[in-house]
Amino acid sequence: AQRLQQAGVAAHVVSHAIDLTHDSDLRHQGYFRPIEDAAIGATETIAPQFELSKTPTIELRAGPRIGDSTGDILRFACGYSQSDIDRFAAEGITE
Repeated sequence: AQRLQQAGVAAHVVSHAIDLTHDSDLRHQGYFRPIEDAAIGATETIAPQFELSKTPTIELRAGPRIGDSTGDILRFACGYSQSDIDRFAAEGITE
């Protein structure tokens, strides 16, 4: 890849996914961004692949976990009260 680049050819090595995490070009371009994940702690994820001139970049966050929206679904879609949802949790229904 380096010899091709020196000859003016746009080239890069073929990499395995794990190799990309150590790629100095990707790191320099901000390809990876740090996030905090509740299950695994501090890690990195792929940054947005483009930026819009009139739209601010969104803050990256960890993806949702199974059950993260259970309370909202029970409250807003099903109409249960918070006390009902608390009782469901205490009885192990929402686990």
